Amino acid sequence: MPRLQPRSAALLKEQHDVIGRWQMTRLERRSAARAVRRGEWQAPTHQVFFAGRGPLSDRAQLWVAVLHGGPMARLAGRTALQLHGWVATSRPPVQVVTPANVVRQRTPSWISLHRVRDIGGPAARPPRVDIHTATWQAASWARSDREAMFIVLSVLQQRLAHGPRLAASLPANCRRRRLVLMMVSEYSDGISSMNEHDFARLCRRHGLPEPVRQSMRRDRAGRVRFIDAEFQTRSGKTLRVEIEGMHHFNPDAFLADIDRHNDLVVRGDAFLRVLSFTLIYEPHVFMDMLRELIEDAAPQAA
Repeated sequence: MPRLQPRSAALLKEQHDVIGRWQMTRLERRSAARAVRRGEWQAPTHQVFFAGRGPLSDRAQLWVAVLHGGPMARLAGRTALQLHGWVATSRPPVQVVTPANVVRQRTPSWISLHRVRDIGGPAARPPRVDIHTATWQAASWARSDREAMFIVLSVLQQRLAHGPRLAASLPANCRRRRLVLMMVSEYSDGISSMNEHDFARLCRRHGLPEPVRQSMRRDRAGRVRFIDAEFQTRSGKTLRVEIEGMHHFNPDAFLADIDRHNDLVVRGDAFLRVLSFTLIYEPHVFMDMLRELIEDAAPQAA
């Protein structure tokens, strides 16, 4: 086994048997390389040693990823979110941020290195970015707008991040900045980013008739309900549309909306619900469905 100084031996214990080359003296690195050749240790990357023969634990893999990035690297994005307690499905790669001047030519595919100008430096072990930075990073690196929406919304729902602080932490050049701000605004404050006037413009752009806005309807209990948009179909039926922001995903609001929706449907209304997110980022599917219903081209329910 390699001969290590007390400091390096302590690091190995703290870092789940993982140590970076940059954490070792020259003699220690040579001794560790000999241990790898003898099959006693492993070298998961050219920057990191693992003091063992068997497979790496999940925690050891996180240490390999962050130590591969060097002394200023931090776990980031989805990876950091889960270390902060975010409950979501884990999937590769392990996301790491490093200073812009750090270059790694041979990085394994299961590690994703993002070179950034401002790292930040929390004291947590293993090193990771703070919860607000991790949230907008994960949204920026998401595979789609829908995934980014889920990330921001779920972090807020799990009360891991503070909406205004998340909004304040966004850099000017953040990818999907507008989407993150919309999620924060709608979920935290209940402010709609797609109001009735915006929806009317969207209808005109898709060749649909002008909707009647904020029409009044009474439910079974006699309470007055205001409907966001209302259309008359070609056959003379009434079609109603509710445009919902992210605050509707609050459990209390969500349950109330279900009751409200069911009450109106039982009374015979054709009633569609759509998220403002969909109308802003993915309007075509819903607008095509709306056109079919207005023109009575959709199959009728039995």
